[in-house]
Amino acid sequence: STRLRLSNMLQTTLDLTQVLQLFFEEAEDILSVSSLSYKNEKSSNEIDLGKRSRHSCHYKLLTQKDNLGEIVFTRGKRFNEEELEKLEMLLSTLICPIRNALMYQEAIRTALKDPLTGVGNRMALDATLEREIALAARHHHDLSILVIDIDHFKSINDEFGHTTGDCVLKDVAQQL
Repeated sequence: STRLRLSNMLQTTLDLTQVLQLFFEEAEDILSVSSLSYKNEKSSNEIDLGKRSRHSCHYKLLTQKDNLGEIVFTRGKRFNEEELEKLEMLLSTLICPIRNALMYQEAIRTALKDPLTGVGNRMALDATLEREIALAARHHHDLSILVIDIDHFKSINDEFGHTTGDCVLKDVAQQL
């Protein structure tokens, strides 16, 4: 069936844009939609595919546990009830792949950030530095790196406690 084939196809990637592109292509074939717009404010995702048209239908992607964002479809002619039912049936195959893609994005974001300060951690530095060195070499640009040390930081922890030391680290990261 179409649902099973689409469901299997959507499970081949954790990239949100690819998931939506695969879904859009299927909806384009089956229902002649001309655009798909996806927005999730919590994860700062905004993806637009196709060319917007006059008539639209809008869905909030809600589960018992999650708000997965909003999706809007457009096309040149109005959607009838049968087409909306078909679209909603197809949307049911999109919920888990979107949730998985959002969870994957969050895992990657979390893996690259220091939980205390919110700035990039060592893994993020390694990846970014490698990319920036290659970019500077390719374009024959100079590259600088700034290393910052907080003088006498140990004495702040020793005298005022680690909670205060954590606040100092957060403030320094925010100022930088």
